[in-house]
Amino acid sequence: MNARATTLRGNLEERLAGSLSPRSGAHTHGRTASTRARGVVTLASLSGSIDSSYLAARIGHYLKAESGEPVLIVQLVPAGTTLALKDWPLLRRRAEAGFVLSNHLETLPTGVEHLTMAGGQDAHEAAQMATFLNHLRRHFTYILLDLGHETAAPLLEECVLRSDLSCNLLRQDATEFYDFNRFARLIHAAPGGELAHLKPLICLANDERAQEPDETFKPLTGFRTGFIRNAPAIGADTDIGSWTNRLLDSDLRRLAREISHRQVGLALSSGGAKGFAHVGVIQVLEENGIDIDIVAGCSMGAYVGALWAYGLDGTKLDRLAHEVEGRTGMLRLIDPMLPPRRGFIAGGAIKRRLKRSLGDAHFADTVIPLRVVATQLGSLGRTVFSSGDIAAAVHASIAIPGVCVPVNIAGTDYIDGGISDPLPVDVLRELGIERIIAVNTIPPPAYLQCREEMKREQQETASKRFNLFKTLNRHLNYFAGGNILDNLISCFYGAQMRVAEESCRDADLVLRPLAWDARWHDFARPGKYIAVGRQVATEHLRDIKSLVTRKEPHHEHEPAHHPMAHAA
Repeated sequence: MNARATTLRGNLEERLAGSLSPRSGAHTHGRTASTRARGVVTLASLSGSIDSSYLAARIGHYLKAESGEPVLIVQLVPAGTTLALKDWPLLRRRAEAGFVLSNHLETLPTGVEHLTMAGGQDAHEAAQMATFLNHLRRHFTYILLDLGHETAAPLLEECVLRSDLSCNLLRQDATEFYDFNRFARLIHAAPGGELAHLKPLICLANDERAQEPDETFKPLTGFRTGFIRNAPAIGADTDIGSWTNRLLDSDLRRLAREISHRQVGLALSSGGAKGFAHVGVIQVLEENGIDIDIVAGCSMGAYVGALWAYGLDGTKLDRLAHEVEGRTGMLRLIDPMLPPRRGFIAGGAIKRRLKRSLGDAHFADTVIPLRVVATQLGSLGRTVFSSGDIAAAVHASIAIPGVCVPVNIAGTDYIDGGISDPLPVDVLRELGIERIIAVNTIPPPAYLQCREEMKREQQETASKRFNLFKTLNRHLNYFAGGNILDNLISCFYGAQMRVAEESCRDADLVLRPLAWDARWHDFARPGKYIAVGRQVATEHLRDIKSLVTRKEPHHEHEPAHHPMAHAA
């Protein structure tokens, strides 16, 4: 640990020791969470090796590009500039006449305004932040407070308490994790302090792999921890105008959308082979440059969503899907369980196939954040996987009861996530995602009724000639229409469709890639369902773009009310 980081740690310890009892003073009077200015974001480095100023400039650029709103970066430094926080009481006397800091602003090449200010070495000086920020927010929609690791503890604390969101930058290091934990305790002990707006951001060096949560991560438990990959260190040769790093770009854009309340989530339903339609939807999203900030999937939706979140694009997903085309391809997915005491299929073949693409990847390795839904067999309660081995979680999510053997993870048996949550819109909503696209391959009751009537009409006009293959299939194939496994899955759909319809009401946009002759076990025809997914997404591309590009942030969720939400 370098000298400056050691100094910061000492300051935190000193402040923590004095914050365990309520403090007094003008700067704490009347301060509550409700007084935080919307749009004020603290970017605070708790590490001596992270270039917070570069990250602030890049985030500001994306924030302006995503929202189209005015953005100001305030870089707070110990000394070395003519403008100081201690001078604010004099400047604020002229604040009623307009913005009093125009002469001190620098316009960055990205169009973002930048202000450098010195000070905040004691509590009295830091107390000026309240009126200072009130003045700034009358002129800027978003204000990024850039606090390097040398920032004095009183100013750091005051900025965090005045912010809507505090992004705390730290390296993947146990010491820095515990420093963050002590800092969180300091904030929690302060009058009006809350922890809900603290967001630790683990900055990974080039090609550094994110670690899975373990004992080391305990200080971060309960926080909305994020990752910034390939984050440049202090002194690195980085130029905001020319730096192009795909992973860093993706993470900072996602953070900018979180700040501006423009995050887009994709919920992918269960549905067996019909879930190939998710591939078609993903292809249309990619082709139109529509970014997704997080994916939540169940059963087949978890399978497709996991591969995409890990980094396989729509073309690769299409190729993988066609590898099981035809009857012989489907046979490669089946590993019979003898005797079939807990299921007819062991599921190992499917998991091995998934690992061909994912290897031993964990959730922290994904390019897009991922959530996988499964159901605990004992309690039938929902489990949302966000850490650990991805293939194991997906294996659990697709374990259809009665068909597949339950999957044991850490001593708990899991079955298909569709039993508890077939369309995980609520998983995304609970994470604070503001704009949710749901892809539901589970047909509603009215749709099934129409399909049954059509089938009867077709049967009445069909030839009565004897068909040996159909007869043998009906008597020997447990999956054939009307046989035990087909009837079992049909019964599951009876409960799933109602839960899925309820989830649709909480989504902002619902896509229904449905086909009249669809069967849950029709894995031999992936191209058919991919085409259906593409068609539905293309037909509603205008609705998707309208949702994603909506300029005004909606902080209160409005249930879907347009015809699209209930269209078949």
